[in-house]
Amino acid sequence: MRKILAIAVFLLFAGQLLSQVKNLAFRQFDLDENLNYQLSLGKKGMMMFGQTRPGLWNFRMVDTNLNDVKQWEMSLYRYAAVKNFVFIEKTGTVAIWFFQTKTDYALITIHPDLGDIQNKTVSIPRKTYLKGSVTVVGSDLWFPAASRKTEFIYRIQPETGKIDLVNIQSPVYKASTQILTIQDFGKGEVAVSFIEGYKRRRLLEVSIYNDSGRIIKPSLMGTLIEDQRRLLRDAKVTRLDSNDYSITGMFSKNASSAVNKGVFFARYSQDKVRYLSFFNYEDFEHFNDYKDRSIWQKIYNIEDRFVNNFIRLNRWSNARMAVQHDAVLTENGLVFIAEYYYPTYTQQLTATGLVTGTRNATRTVFDGYQYTHAMAVGISPMGQKQFDACIPIFASYKPFIPITFLKVSREGSKVKMVQTSGKRVYTAVIRNMETKYYDWTVTHNIPENERESWTMSNAVWWYDNKYFILERQRTREKGSILGKGQTRCYGSVIGVD
Repeated sequence: MRKILAIAVFLLFAGQLLSQVKNLAFRQFDLDENLNYQLSLGKKGMMMFGQTRPGLWNFRMVDTNLNDVKQWEMSLYRYAAVKNFVFIEKTGTVAIWFFQTKTDYALITIHPDLGDIQNKTVSIPRKTYLKGSVTVVGSDLWFPAASRKTEFIYRIQPETGKIDLVNIQSPVYKASTQILTIQDFGKGEVAVSFIEGYKRRRLLEVSIYNDSGRIIKPSLMGTLIEDQRRLLRDAKVTRLDSNDYSITGMFSKNASSAVNKGVFFARYSQDKVRYLSFFNYEDFEHFNDYKDRSIWQKIYNIEDRFVNNFIRLNRWSNARMAVQHDAVLTENGLVFIAEYYYPTYTQQLTATGLVTGTRNATRTVFDGYQYTHAMAVGISPMGQKQFDACIPIFASYKPFIPITFLKVSREGSKVKMVQTSGKRVYTAVIRNMETKYYDWTVTHNIPENERESWTMSNAVWWYDNKYFILERQRTREKGSILGKGQTRCYGSVIGVD
């Protein structure tokens, strides 16, 4: 009887797994095209491109069934490197931003419907430089930029290559600014978060602009006292409704510290911050569920010993200790989801010194980020914690770029997250303030006898519940001592229920 019950439970669970992910399309691509970059065009299709040889770039558009639609080729500067690529829905244009020299960039614009491709050289004014990623605002591209003394925003029109300047209007007179994020809400509102001031006098601020770069709300954080704002290190803003925003980010233990102590949650409405809640990491019951206590304590010891030197040398990395998603508004309040990670170090024995002779010494080497887990936190309308959940992130290797959920969405009374390594798909669902299940399944249909190893795997959210996965798969010849074999490039479209 127990055996029958166990088989029934297994079949029920397996049926749940198999019903979650469906393979909708599958094909093999030409490996010589080096289609390393994929960009979703929604239901119009997918743009794929790569460098076939130095200076020659190949662009391919496929439909939702992975059938070829159009192809283009473009010759660029031999050492041109891709910096950003986006789809501008308002004009139906693909914009790809290439770095060429210190001041010259190539802006490739592709009109898939018209079959037109253009190349424009955009020169950035001398003594200024671009920093951060591009943000699509209406039909323009916004880049955070800086000079020696201040930071600002360049607004570039893809159709003409014309550059305009958007100044950051700090409420503090003559304060130095450091831009953190630019977020377009698609409602004629753009949130710009930045730090104003230096060291112990630095303050976090969020301003709201319109599509043309005119400021609408100069300060969302102005109603907070300065002692609170000095602790805040970054901000992720979500537009919930007109004049209603959620703000979350990390904070430090004091104004002069750069070490992240925990996270804060705030909500701005009725022209002021309604609540501001601080939580240390140890305040979350399930924050450390992914590792046992001894390993977690060892990590803390490593951080206490080396983190100050690491921050001094890698300040940009410390600012990304968490990758945050938009807040999800539910019946019970807000749900915040973020992936957390920490830097790892390798200690190496060295022998140095002609005078001192051979001696044992250690030095620390940055060895990538250990991406460990994601955390979901429910916050009530009064700013109180309702629940927290730890969601493991399964990384098969130690990455140097974030491994994040491809899509976070609300479906009725549940919040769903989807993540994939290319080989497997992982889904987590939060319902009634609890993590209900966490499932995975193999997504592609490469025959088992042809699989050997994957040298590269890219995955992107496409549209609705569809995702695109591109993998390179290495097959080794049987009996080959030197490992002779063949590499193939496969593309898959999967649906996640």
